[in-house]
Amino acid sequence: MIEQIVFYTLATITVLASICVISLNNPIYNVLSLVVAFFGVAGLYFMLNAQFLGLSMIIIYVGAVSVFFLFVVMTLESSGYKHEEKISWKKKALGIFLGTSFGAEIASIILLKINASDFPKEGGSFTLKDLALSIFHDHVYLLELMGIILLVAMLGAILITANKIPIQQTLKKQKAHQQNERSREDSVKIVKVEFGKGIK
Repeated sequence: MIEQIVFYTLATITVLASICVISLNNPIYNVLSLVVAFFGVAGLYFMLNAQFLGLSMIIIYVGAVSVFFLFVVMTLESSGYKHEEKISWKKKALGIFLGTSFGAEIASIILLKINASDFPKEGGSFTLKDLALSIFHDHVYLLELMGIILLVAMLGAILITANKIPIQQTLKKQKAHQQNERSREDSVKIVKVEFGKGIK
């Protein structure tokens, strides 16, 4: 009974925090909601006797990734968030397609019949070797798909925060041949400073 209460409490917190991540307008609150969602997922891992995954969620995601997200969001220029801009129909169509695809994926996972043998039995040992075999052998395609999704998310973040200035104007190139051709007379100017006066 207590385990069910704890499970539903953690699940509710995780779902509500996930909704806040995508619904709040303040990016700082989005990152803090993401931290709460990570804690909720870590608690669910602990309930599944996956202490390694739970600690990894807290140490890596909460302790490193979320802090990095928060640092990046706080240092972004305000020009990156323009709420007054109208969203084009192409972006709306893309958002509806991605949302529908994600919802169908979640529904297929929920409706899928999962055998009890897929999870470690209570009291059994689930070592790092078993975890590595499960991730890099049994679910290697899902791992690659996750990497592609993270890459797309990273590229999207770069496009959102990119400045409108052309990249050619922002690049600073070093012309080595011009520097080597400089003479001492062109680079150094000797000025005799009179006492009590200064350099104009």
